[in-house]
Amino acid sequence: MKVAFGSIKNQEKMDFQASIKELNSLNNFYSISKFNDCKGVVSFSKVDDILTLDLHLTIDIDLISSYTLKVFNDKMLIDDTLYFTNKSELEAEEIFYLDKGILDLEEVIYSLVVTSIPINVHKKGEKYLTSKDYTIYSEEEYENKKSSPFDVLVDEKIEK
Repeated sequence: MKVAFGSIKNQEKMDFQASIKELNSLNNFYSISKFNDCKGVVSFSKVDDILTLDLHLTIDIDLISSYTLKVFNDKMLIDDTLYFTNKSELEAEEIFYLDKGILDLEEVIYSLVVTSIPINVHKKGEKYLTSKDYTIYSEEEYENKKSSPFDVLVDEKIEK
């Protein structure tokens, strides 16, 4: 949903259903398989040339496990406040400048989702893959197990 900066009324609040087609077309992040649903409440407040956007959204998303590469479903909550302006001189670290005066809510939501996903995304309780040929250790397991990077080979049976 694209909203013109000038058309936004102060204290405007609305139920919001994101375009799943638009969110999936934006997706090029390796951990996201697809968006299934995104809905919630969006509120706008406007003071002079500063727009406050409050997002309270629930997102149903399919993610790709960094452990097993299997797809799993997850729900994310986005509860965030962002600030925008249409005046370049008001742009700051916390205030985003809308150079064309258009706020694209799907782009904002996509950005928030991508920055909320951890690097090692995996289903709760999921374990690393192992086989007789190799063992994968988490960083914590590795640090607790050995003192030298080559000590990990001591436990492994190397066939000649």
